[in-house]
Amino acid sequence: MTRHGARVLLVECVCADEATWRARLEQRNALQPPAACHKPASWAELTSLINSYEGCWAWNQALPDLPQLRVDTAAVDIQAAVAMVVHFVAQQCSATGQ
Repeated sequence: MTRHGARVLLVECVCADEATWRARLEQRNALQPPAACHKPASWAELTSLINSYEGCWAWNQALPDLPQLRVDTAAVDIQAAVAMVVHFVAQQCSATGQ
């Protein structure tokens, strides 16, 4: 709970299957030029960007008492992902009486 009474929940969306992630990147770039959407233009550009972050892109799992949900978008479709998030938020709100 923040000093203003807000409840912080973490929903992390990842694509754990690298082949699926790469295919999505390539499909997105075929539909919209990367310059138009400020996204990496290639898999090489994306991996270079991630490497430049030197690990600081990864969520710090050591933070205490922060309810977290990790959604693997390679394992579930969008409807299932949304249902998971809604259920998670509802569960957390009912647990705290909010």
